[in-house]
Amino acid sequence: MNERRSTRSPREVAACRGLTLLEVIAATALLAGLASIVLGAVSFMEAATARQRHRLQAMEVAHRIVAQYIDNPKLLPDESLPIQQGESFYHYRISEDVLVQEQEAGSKIRRATAQKKANLSVEQALPQMLNRIIISVYLDDPENPVIDPTKPAAELVRIFDPIQGRPEDVVLEDLLKLVERAQREEAQRGGGR
Repeated sequence: MNERRSTRSPREVAACRGLTLLEVIAATALLAGLASIVLGAVSFMEAATARQRHRLQAMEVAHRIVAQYIDNPKLLPDESLPIQQGESFYHYRISEDVLVQEQEAGSKIRRATAQKKANLSVEQALPQMLNRIIISVYLDDPENPVIDPTKPAAELVRIFDPIQGRPEDVVLEDLLKLVERAQREEAQRGGGR
């Protein structure tokens, strides 16, 4: 049994067993860098998830408003009051246009352009059979940094026939408003002569 003795001194053996201060600092810096990258990615994913949740909730509000508007616009909630969806509050803006159909000269193609109802006379608006509504939904939380409350979280556009499929009382009321408006326009034309 040959026992081999180490030719290293005790100091050399102790130096080989441990880490130097420089190695410890380098390892700590590397670990801190990796931890900050992981935390940054997690934070980004949480913010993206929150934005997506707000967009989905805002779209749900827009769908509810469109359904109510087409069914009976008199029963819509007040635009100035917040609407709760999930844990958040939203408000909406609605605009309605008439799709005026035009046919280009020498062409069989018809196209429709959206024009504000108020800018059209009754004679121009009455033959048009389609309206377009745009619902813009905003997050009603100015303290929330996830979504800019000045920009819509969701926008929904629907084209619909203002007569077909609506309750009779709503259609009759809309037609009565058109008749009253036509009478006012006629009186203004007659008064201007």
